[in-house]
Order: sequence, then structure tokens, then C-alpha cells
Amino acid sequence: LKKEAKILLYFIKEVSAEEIKGLDKNLIIKNFGEIYKLRGIYFIKKGELKKAKDDFFTFINVYGTYKEAPEVIYQLAEAYLKKDEEKAKTFYELIITNWDGTKEALFSKFRLYQIAYEKSLIKELLPEKTKEDLISFATLIKSKYPEEKIAEEASFMIVKVFFEGKNYFSARKGAIEFLKIYERSPLIDVVKTYYCKSVSSLFEENYEKKNLFLVTKLEVEDKDLFEKTKCGEAYYTLGDIYFNYNLYTKASYCFIRAYELNNRKELIPKILLKLGLLALEDKNLDLFNDIFNFLNKSKYKDLTKDPYYFYLMAFYEGQKNLGSGDYYLNLVLNSTLS
Repeated sequence: LKKEAKILLYFIKEVSAEEIKGLDKNLIIKNFGEIYKLRGIYFIKKGELKKAKDDFFTFINVYGTYKEAPEVIYQLAEAYLKKDEEKAKTFYELIITNWDGTKEALFSKFRLYQIAYEKSLIKELLPEKTKEDLISFATLIKSKYPEEKIAEEASFMIVKVFFEGKNYFSARKGAIEFLKIYERSPLIDVVKTYYCKSVSSLFEENYEKKNLFLVTKLEVEDKDLFEKTKCGEAYYTLGDIYFNYNLYTKASYCFIRAYELNNRKELIPKILLKLGLLALEDKNLDLFNDIFNFLNKSKYKDLTKDPYYFYLMAFYEGQKNLGSGDYYLNLVLNSTLS
């Protein structure tokens, strides 16, 4: 350790060259390399990327080995990604050109495709091959390097690309895997949203195909996840489906769970309108009036644009004034419900 300490003191100009003259040259080179490398990492943490770049390339060109280069250049690229995307791309491309086959080259390919995807304002105009390659690189990172920090982002991108491409089956699958593995991820809320919207869309798609079996199968499989992700939207969609099949008890349960779990304010008036309709179907006028009074007092935005509101308003007002009820009934007849 005394030898290493002397080399460090020489590096920071605390001792003269004479002090290290008798030391092994390979030891001096090795220690100088480590100093430049560690100082480069320190500069990255400080945000001084120009200094980090200088130290890393001194390490690579003078003291390091060819095999050690991709690791430090990748660290530099990742640091630049947050500040200067074009410079980051240059370093990623450098790694791919000179060190293809390394894990850093795989990570760099993923980054370049990720940047291209994120920069595209209209995802539908992106070539399918670009999206397929991005998912392929992300999947490879997930399977080969699950312990690496970038694996979390790769997993997230798989869910995002499938969701934005309206491949809700694959988006749901990817989201479920992500939620199991990355419970403390800062991306968890976004993934929960992707999951919730994906499963709700799958319910709608299979309802349109009259595939009630798959709807109920997904409901049973994902019931615990609805609770975990507070996916009121999925229960609302299920409630709508069961309501349309005249399965009113099942629909009531789903709408009540939707209300209890819901984290979207705009969904609350829709849920209450459906519960009001079910109260009418059940001839429970007291419950109907309670729900409708609450709706009117709450003054939800856009409530008066919903045709179900006119339908319920016609009945509500008709209990007191038949003429007033007729007015709202005419609005229903001129709406999408007629």
C-alpha cells in the first residue's frame, strides 16, 4: 500500500518524480489508470462531463486496455443522455462500432432505438421494424442482464411500445411482469395506468366480439391486480358489459367496486349514473333519488352532456312534474340513446 500511496501523492504533485523512480513501471501505469478512471467517475457524479470525458479517454488511450473501454464510454454516454442527446448518441455509436458483442453494445443499441422512438411525435408513422427491434433489444436485456439498472427501463419500454401500438394483450402481460419485479420503481404509477387501460380495452374488444368467456376469464385472472392497481376503470367497463347483458346484480357489484377503487375523477359521475339506472331497474326509488340528488349537488363537469343523465332526469323530474319530465325525455330521444 505504501507504493500505491506514493504514486497517488506523485499524481497530486505532493512528491517529486524521484520518489517513485524505483517503483515497478507496470504498477505505476496500473495505478495511474485507476486514478484517471475513478476521477472520471467522480466528475460524472459532479456533472462535469467535459472533465470526465478527458479523464476517461486518457485512461483508455494511455493506461487502460481495449476491453475496459466500453464500460467507461457507456457511463459517459449515459451521463450525456440527460444533458446532450446528440453527444450521447455519438458515444453509443462508438461503442457499437468498436465493441459490438459486448453488453454495453447491446445497451447502446437499445438506447439509440429508444431515442428514435421517443422523438417520434406520431408513433404510427414509425417503421414497424424500428418498434420490433426496440422490443427485441429490450427483451434481450431483460433476459440476459436482469440485474443491470437499464433492465428496468427496458421492461418499461416493452410495456409502453405495446400499449401505444394498441397491442393490449402484450401490454397487459408486460405490465403484470413489471409490477411483480419492480415494485419500488419510479415508473410504477405509469405502468399501473398502462395495465388498467390495457385490460379495460381487452374487455371492450372481447365484448364487441361477443366473447364473454374471455371477458370473465380475464376478470378472474386479474381480480387481485384490479385491487392492487386501484383499477376502477376495469370494473366500470365490466359493469357496462354485464349491464348490457342484463346481468344487473353483477353489474351493480362492478360499478360499486369501480366507485371504491376509482382514481379518475371524471369516471365518478358515469359510475353514479349507471348505479342510478340500476336502482331504477330494481324499483328502488329511495336509492335512485339519493344517488341523483348527490349527482346534482356535486355539479360534475360535462354531466349534462351525457344522454343517461337526461334519461334519469326525465324520471326524476317526472315524479314531481310530468311536463318537466317530458322535456328531458325529448332530449333523450334526440340523443345517442334513441
